[in-house]
Amino acid sequence: MPTAKPIIRFLVIASCCYALLMALWPVVGGAYSSAFTSIANVAFHTFGSSGTVRFDSLSPMPGEEFDCKLQIRNTRTGAGLSQPVSTRLLGYVPTIVTLSLFVATVAADRRRWKALVVALAAIHLFITLRLAIMLLVYFSGDDQVAQFSFGRFADSAIGFLNDLFTRSITTHYVVPVILWLVLITACSRHPAHRGDAA
Repeated sequence: MPTAKPIIRFLVIASCCYALLMALWPVVGGAYSSAFTSIANVAFHTFGSSGTVRFDSLSPMPGEEFDCKLQIRNTRTGAGLSQPVSTRLLGYVPTIVTLSLFVATVAADRRRWKALVVALAAIHLFITLRLAIMLLVYFSGDDQVAQFSFGRFADSAIGFLNDLFTRSITTHYVVPVILWLVLITACSRHPAHRGDAA
């Protein structure tokens, strides 16, 4: 008969792993922010036909959330804007939630770590999507920075996606959990892994 012990063990390990990785942010945050901005600058150096994008690391004061500055410019109109960004919320938190869930998963080691590699790749694709949606919002509309205009309804829909995927704190946790559920379910059903789970 199933007991609550495995569930409690899973929750304790996942919580401890998450707490430890969050506690390490003051130590690793600077390096993570630098890596994040460097990769983002390569991926999104330009956006559309006339958009330029630059991410710069900041040195936030204690208690400040934003550790990165996003600068965008429309080269056709010459207009631009600057926006503070938190790499901790955009990238670090979803990554460590994903890592914590898979470390705590009660499964054969080989299956767990194979799924973890796939999960980390998938969560970084999600982070890339978040940045793309955010930039699409900034470059859309009817102001001088905009280079796209999809109409009022479409622009509102893109704004909603931005609120959902980049601004909602809930998304930082919900997406990794969904990803974990999908991958662990897929692993448990795959014939090649039935022997590993025994």
